[in-house]
Amino acid sequence: MSNISTILSVIIMAFSSAAFASDEIALELEYKNILGNELQILVPSDFKSISSLAEFSTHSAESAPDLLYANKDKDVLLSFTYAGKRGKIKSGDLLRFKALMKMVYSNMYKGAKWHRDGVEKTTNTEVGYFEVVAQDKGIKKYNLIFFMPVNGRFVIAKFIAPSAQEDELRSTAWQIMRSVNIPQLNE
Repeated sequence: MSNISTILSVIIMAFSSAAFASDEIALELEYKNILGNELQILVPSDFKSISSLAEFSTHSAESAPDLLYANKDKDVLLSFTYAGKRGKIKSGDLLRFKALMKMVYSNMYKGAKWHRDGVEKTTNTEVGYFEVVAQDKGIKKYNLIFFMPVNGRFVIAKFIAPSAQEDELRSTAWQIMRSVNIPQLNE
């Protein structure tokens, strides 16, 4: 009888916790080698690469990312953009780049709600980041903007989603950022 009670308790707790679970959306992620195999990162498996600006009119030719992924509704995006020319990145450059980026984005996103910013160590590199909710063309959007040195220049990545989905997608965005791996550093 004791075993039956224990089993029933476990089943009840499982159903109770499922009923009260967060509204988090679980996106299936897969590792991709991107940007000429310079960067390995998790990408939602149902996201498709958008290669034509005609497919996604938000970006002008000058500001178009080097690589853009989107969900089927094209309202959740993951983009990658090279910043600057190749050169030698020295110790401390990530913090200087982060300070510059914070100034640029603060000017771009007046009235934005900044959650946090910092630098985190991933598998084999450091990644700077900003988490912010800002207006874009009249729509509030959740942004996890992260950047890292890759082969002598910085890559800026952005995970962007409607702010209404912020709570559901935040952990996915962070999981993507924390998966950053620079294959050449593993050699």
